[in-house]
Amino acid sequence: MVSSLNTMNQLTKQLEQTRIHADEKRVHDTISDLERTDRLIHELVTYADNRIKGASSKRGRNLVHGNLFELDSFGNASPVFISDITPGEGEGEDSTETLKKGGSSEDKVKEDKILSVTSWRMNEFEYSKGTLPSLARGLFTYREDDLKVTAVSLSKPKMEKSKTAQATSTTEAQASSRTEDDDQAHYRILIRGYDKFFNIGEVERTKQDWLEKQTEGPYEVTLKENGCIIFMAGMPPELAGPEGGCVVSSKHFMGALDPKINQSNSKDNDAESKQPAISHSTKGKEWLGRTLAAKGKTLKDFGRWLWSQNLTAVAELCDDSFEEHVLEYPADKAGLYLHGLNYNTADFQTVPSKRVQEVAKEWGFRVTDYVTFNKYEQVMAFADKIRNAGEYDNRAVEGFVVRCTVKQGNLGAGKTHFFKIKYDEPYLMYREWREVTKRLWSIETKKLITEAKSSKTGKAGAGTTETGTPAKIRMKYPLTEKYVEFVLALMKKQPELFVNYNKNQGIIAIRDMFLKEWESKSAKEQDAALTAVAKDGSKASTNNFAAMDFQRTVIIPIATIGCGKTTVSVALNKLFGWTHVCSDDFNHVRKSPGQSFIKEVVRQLKDNIVVIADRNNFEYGHRQRVIDAVRAQYPKTRFVALYWSHDDLPLAMMRDIGIERVKSRGANHQTLTPEHCPDYDIVVQRFLRGFEPLDPLTEPDSNFSVVVESKIGEESLVFVERIVKEFAIPVLGAGGIGNHAVPTPAKIKEAVRYAREDWKPHRVITGEAEKFHKAQQEKQEKRAKTEAEGLTEGAPVPEKSRKSREPKYFGIALENNSVLDFLDEQFAELPKGGRPPASDALGPRTSTEWIQLRDQIAAWRQKNRIGPGHHITLIHITARVDELYSTANGIIIPSSSTLLSSPVLAPEKGVAAPTATATASSSSSSRPLAQTSSATDDIECTAFVDYIVWTNRVMSLRVTHAERNKNGKQPDTMQASLHITVGTVDDKVRPFESNVLLKEWNDKLKHQNSKVESAAGLNEKKSDISYIKLTRPAKFSGKIKGMFY
Repeated sequence: MVSSLNTMNQLTKQLEQTRIHADEKRVHDTISDLERTDRLIHELVTYADNRIKGASSKRGRNLVHGNLFELDSFGNASPVFISDITPGEGEGEDSTETLKKGGSSEDKVKEDKILSVTSWRMNEFEYSKGTLPSLARGLFTYREDDLKVTAVSLSKPKMEKSKTAQATSTTEAQASSRTEDDDQAHYRILIRGYDKFFNIGEVERTKQDWLEKQTEGPYEVTLKENGCIIFMAGMPPELAGPEGGCVVSSKHFMGALDPKINQSNSKDNDAESKQPAISHSTKGKEWLGRTLAAKGKTLKDFGRWLWSQNLTAVAELCDDSFEEHVLEYPADKAGLYLHGLNYNTADFQTVPSKRVQEVAKEWGFRVTDYVTFNKYEQVMAFADKIRNAGEYDNRAVEGFVVRCTVKQGNLGAGKTHFFKIKYDEPYLMYREWREVTKRLWSIETKKLITEAKSSKTGKAGAGTTETGTPAKIRMKYPLTEKYVEFVLALMKKQPELFVNYNKNQGIIAIRDMFLKEWESKSAKEQDAALTAVAKDGSKASTNNFAAMDFQRTVIIPIATIGCGKTTVSVALNKLFGWTHVCSDDFNHVRKSPGQSFIKEVVRQLKDNIVVIADRNNFEYGHRQRVIDAVRAQYPKTRFVALYWSHDDLPLAMMRDIGIERVKSRGANHQTLTPEHCPDYDIVVQRFLRGFEPLDPLTEPDSNFSVVVESKIGEESLVFVERIVKEFAIPVLGAGGIGNHAVPTPAKIKEAVRYAREDWKPHRVITGEAEKFHKAQQEKQEKRAKTEAEGLTEGAPVPEKSRKSREPKYFGIALENNSVLDFLDEQFAELPKGGRPPASDALGPRTSTEWIQLRDQIAAWRQKNRIGPGHHITLIHITARVDELYSTANGIIIPSSSTLLSSPVLAPEKGVAAPTATATASSSSSSRPLAQTSSATDDIECTAFVDYIVWTNRVMSLRVTHAERNKNGKQPDTMQASLHITVGTVDDKVRPFESNVLLKEWNDKLKHQNSKVESAAGLNEKKSDISYIKLTRPAKFSGKIKGMFY
């Protein structure tokens, strides 16, 4: 009895100490911080629950994925993986309920089970697209209410009840604490990694120009160690007790390995997808215990300190005996390199590097080096110095992570901003060797299995050519080809060396074996070997290059409209004097402008070593014709591809980028200008849909000796720098052939500036382009008039040509940027937290409601969810059976590119197609969209908007009516409610949801007896629809046209 009382008293005292410890004020743990955290995790739950998919065309996976773990009381046992909480296809039960309730997917209750923790994994391919609730990489959360269950279970001594009874009471306590509405649950962050950060030039906010203008110092340039990331955090005192506890995890996992989590991870291209026998988190905890013990400290000490500071410690685990990466870490350099201390908040907040180093020394971690600069230019000069030296502090490095601050006046002003600087050599070359070896070993393994099953087939292993070299392995570095030859031979002789290679064991040893053999050769032998590789280029990877006996070089862009190919071409011409031949200079040629362009490329090769064939070359045939024509005259010609990849962005975003660039360059182009080709958006769309990507394994793309790759939207400066470093200097020699010096970063920047701001096409300067435009327009108008006069009232409309396609819809295409301009006008004068202007179109609103709308628009614009082009749908293709659609579609004259109501066909050679007389079939009782006039103002309309209506998924402007400018009549429509879709939250939300939104909104207004107050939004508790009535209608101008996208 006495023993029981003593135990009870000890537990009561312990609970009191725990309560006092839990109530202590923590850093960055204000009400505001907690509310933001709660909102974020509720949003993650919603994403997982609704299986919201990503926008990437290649990766149709859920945006948010979660794994559930159980933390043991007082940290006596490793965390246990419980389940994948993201709903899967065909599941009988929504496993997300487990997450909402914070419990296990199993019904049993373990004696030591205290807290359920969720690890959130975001779709890796969506970080750059702005579609994720959070940019955190490494985020572990728990439900605060579950800690109450902990207190209940701890307060009852184990000896007073049997295990069955105790489990029953614990279950009841859990049930009672979880009977509340799950939407009212309070969530907290246990572990918080960095926000995803990108390489220079990879996204908009890491482009050189943006970084230089929009960030400020101090710039902390931190060495990027090459290991696996480890997170360390304190346990809640209700869980660990007053002495504290420390939990250790990798990016997405905690505890020992489990087959379930391994299977889940194997689907992702992640460092943890091929885990060793011991998990990263287990090995990290081992190292942490060893590190702290050397300083006379314990895991509980460190966990208690982290909890009190509300911090997650971030370190790099570098231990080649456990797992090799690319760079070598011998035993005397192995350990945990502390490089970050992040606050456990929804918004990313981190401790300065100076304090991180102090904490590392205090607790015994290895220190991560960093240097500080005040100016961005100093950062880049330092990075270039290390790149040229090839090492930092006498060792090869992966690169640097730079920490700075966003300037005032920008989105995220005052917040910490991270970006990466990564080096190609030797790091990326070594990484290429590692990945190539893994693939070679996989192929070799499959080959051995196949041969064992059927030794009589005599066929080569899967994925190999007749020579035994993998057919689809692309190699960027010339030395990789010799490495592949070495590794293939070694696999035959000593396959046991590769048994654990895919578990990241033996990487450095095999690499060192090759380097030792390679370095044993003389310089002459090495040059001869690389030359042999280059001469056998037809069998080698198309990205290999060496000193072949080339006498000339032709650079061929592979791109679409608005990528920046001419800017890049002009900049290279400015830097190196390479001859620039632009196809747009030949569009005025009456016969075969394409052939004239190719002939000029060949002619220029007579006196010039390097020629840039500046054309989109977006089809295989375009590339083939240039290569064939050049080879016929100059067989010893090197072909280089400047490839703008279309893989990373959705079509709609690429279209918007192209349209905006055509508009921004204005009249500074020979043919495709907004003034002379009003339907340039259709031309941009046609090029994008017809784009044929680079295929280095087949003709004609297998002829490229070098491929330098960019992507749509990347800054031209970054691409020019890449061309200089990857092609001009290593392939053509210092200065890119001739007497040009190797360009400095300042010279490259000036060349790109010149190409953008000063350079103009010759035909634009002389006025020849303008004269050509006018002549073509007069010619087409005359032809249109002649054709229109040939159509009489009542005459049957000719059958459409096979090349004509049905428009997806007819509508009013608004002037570019008109909706964006309208939004800018409404919010331009509204400071953050301030009152709205009193005399605005949106009317008198409270500051809170205004800011809600403003912030949503700002967030969507940041994610490129509100483009420059908008329209009002009048008749959709789904109504093609209706006579009105047939009438509208029949307005297109099939015998030419002339359109009546709208120029739905791409104008020939980029010249605008005129509007002609519309004549409907005599059997039609509906009025054609363009009426019966050739005047251009007959298709010009004005639309009137009276409401902004939105949810967190879609935003619309309600259109009361539209009028033709000429006669004031309304155009025909089959839409129940005219509207302008301003934007959507992501690509998974289709614009037609505006129809549903407006219908629901109208129904609610009717339910309120049609009484609408202009100052009141529809913000009922169970409705997420909001609206604002304009004090005066907003007007938008546009033209009626048929559209294909």
